[in-house]
Amino acid sequence: MKKFIAILIVTILVTFCLCNCIYASSITESMRNLWNKNNSSASSIRKMGGKVLYVTQLIGYAVALITLTILGIRYMYSSTNDKATIKEKLMAYVIGAVILFGFSTVLGIINSFISEINV
Repeated sequence: MKKFIAILIVTILVTFCLCNCIYASSITESMRNLWNKNNSSASSIRKMGGKVLYVTQLIGYAVALITLTILGIRYMYSSTNDKATIKEKLMAYVIGAVILFGFSTVLGIINSFISEINV
């Protein structure tokens, strides 16, 4: 019964994380508008860098979440001997996730400071 509840909770959490409404327009139109402006090339490069940073952060967060889910499911269904191996992998995962989240947060802060600077 505990395993069923754990699987149900994990399934619901994954469903909530993956079911996001995205209202996106054509990437070609936004790129065309971004590069056709004649105001400042530095401004357009900053905006483009911010978009690239955002997409990179989303991909990193998605990979981290999927990896955590897989390790959690493996841990729930593994034998006692395998749990020690999975705990070692989990420790490496936690260190990597902290580095990923910290690095992307620092880059986001740097990007917000740079975007406020007028050249």
